[in-house]
Amino acid sequence: LYWEGAAVCRHLMQSNAVTGVYLLLEASLGSGSALYRLKRFDECIAEFREAVHQSQVMFRIDRGKHARLLARSLSLLSGALGVTNRIVEAVETRRASVDLWAELSKADSEYYLPELAENLESLSSLLVMVQDYRGALEASIRTVDIYRDLIKENHDLFIHRLARSLLQNSSMLDKEFRHLESLQMTQEAVDIYRILIQKMPDRFAYDLSRSLDQLSSCLIQHEENDLALIAIEEAINLLQIEFNKSPAEYAIDLCLRLCRRAALRLDLGNSDGALADAESVILLLSESMKVDWQGDTTEVLALAREIRDLVQFRSKQKWRGSLEEKIETIRKLLLRSDTMPQ
Repeated sequence: LYWEGAAVCRHLMQSNAVTGVYLLLEASLGSGSALYRLKRFDECIAEFREAVHQSQVMFRIDRGKHARLLARSLSLLSGALGVTNRIVEAVETRRASVDLWAELSKADSEYYLPELAENLESLSSLLVMVQDYRGALEASIRTVDIYRDLIKENHDLFIHRLARSLLQNSSMLDKEFRHLESLQMTQEAVDIYRILIQKMPDRFAYDLSRSLDQLSSCLIQHEENDLALIAIEEAINLLQIEFNKSPAEYAIDLCLRLCRRAALRLDLGNSDGALADAESVILLLSESMKVDWQGDTTEVLALAREIRDLVQFRSKQKWRGSLEEKIETIRKLLLRSDTMPQ
């Protein structure tokens, strides 16, 4: 239907160029979004490129009137480029959209600031992928600041977005070795999700689990392993409920958190608990041949086997110098934010 509409628009352009271009732009955005949902990404990108081209034409005719259309087209194109791992182009496209949303928000902050915040959040994630951690942190800080302002006007609409941006900001701070600030940001996000889950448990259970997992990682950085264990156990309990509803969607997340708990238990001297967690992961991932899990199980399975081997070495008292190095390697793997699924 979008394509049929586009054909009508092209015919209309012969008699009314401005209206025809505008409607053709909307048709390109609509068909691109439909193709995105169908995961036909090359065709999707082609449609969004056409939309960007048409919106640039409109933008040159009337900058004030058509800036929003160009910003929207660039945002959608960047998202599709990111999904297909064309990261460098996705970053540049997202930067252009951020600049336009920032310009628009000066004229109408209430309407455009949420768009600016979402685009900054996406830009931060893309910059991490090109290892520009300083740029990612700056974008993340701007996002948090915007959401703090927005919740003053509409608390219920934006509070969960603030929590999400706090977690992203925490991850960026951690990469810059600002561990105390990272811990504070994560704790604030956990506190927000605890309030939200009381109102809507089905919607925010996974988010609270994810924030507790990140809190556990922060506490490990501060050598608060007892508190880290408490946090990860609560995260696992919450995620177990989601896993029971949708195993394929949450299996990898659950296994990663079980591995984190196993490493913590091992570090705290609970070898039996660590072995039980490692074997649970191995057993669960052995089902991956039968079930289409959403994610790559290879690294997680290797991690669980490594933990199991360490426990078995310890139980036999076959200490070697390399064992403590292996434990530290596992700990570093578990602390890596890019180990977690996006």
